[in-house]
Amino acid sequence: MNLKQITYFLAVAEAGQMTAAAKQLHMAQPPLSYQLKALEDELGVRLFERGSRGVRLTGSGQQFMTYAQQIVETVAASENAARRSGEGEIGTLALGLTSSAGDVLPKQKLQAFNRRYPQVEFALYEDNTYGILDKLRRNILDLAIVRTPFNDDGLASCRLSSDHMIAVAAASQPLPATLTIPDLKRQPLIVYRRFSSLFKTTFAEYGITPTIAVLCDDARTALHWAQMGMGVALVPATMAALASQQSHLAVIDYEPWVTHMTLVWQPESLHNPLVARFVKQLSGGKSEKHSK
Repeated sequence: MNLKQITYFLAVAEAGQMTAAAKQLHMAQPPLSYQLKALEDELGVRLFERGSRGVRLTGSGQQFMTYAQQIVETVAASENAARRSGEGEIGTLALGLTSSAGDVLPKQKLQAFNRRYPQVEFALYEDNTYGILDKLRRNILDLAIVRTPFNDDGLASCRLSSDHMIAVAAASQPLPATLTIPDLKRQPLIVYRRFSSLFKTTFAEYGITPTIAVLCDDARTALHWAQMGMGVALVPATMAALASQQSHLAVIDYEPWVTHMTLVWQPESLHNPLVARFVKQLSGGKSEKHSK
């Protein structure tokens, strides 16, 4: 097995067709088929079910794909590390972003960094907070921008911005300008699973048993269901800004629910001059938190 075969396997798995994958790889189909057959023979399993309309992964193929993607990511990360300049003025920064990071990035600081180091490239990886932190700890990423709360054990960080939690309801469901935690007892809630543990702890402290109407995996989904009148969505302010103009918004008056967009990295990453320059630019020279 070699990296080329793994790359071929992933191309076919993503394309679902030998012909399309071969075109993408700029090679003829027979050599591609030969390499995949050799890979299957070496592993002793069938990775694809072949049919008249294309190919699909077998169960073994699906398992292999998970590790194949990790191998390719790790190799890419190691190649990137080998190419970095010792001066930190050229190279590639692998930066992880959550879906809610786009509207709160420190744009002026990023633009200033780009003007000063125009040869620095950014390789962006988008995932949820847990996926991003996993990649950071596996050294696929140099840095990440994620939203609290998260497990910051062993990581260094600095805050970039803060958001109050906002209640969002449909036009047919008016809300006051501000809500307290006890006010939420009377509302059917739409909860972004990312914050469910935080909310659960708070409600328990207040002796409240909330009505959870919807539990979902994306703040945008929470907004959509709120706008359908299914309940009141609880999301950070930057995400609440995406709600329709007809929606009703209320600030949750509770400091522990304020979330922070945070730049995080592994402390040893600062030995890389390029990472150190980027951290200094975005942190403004502030002292960073190091969690143990």
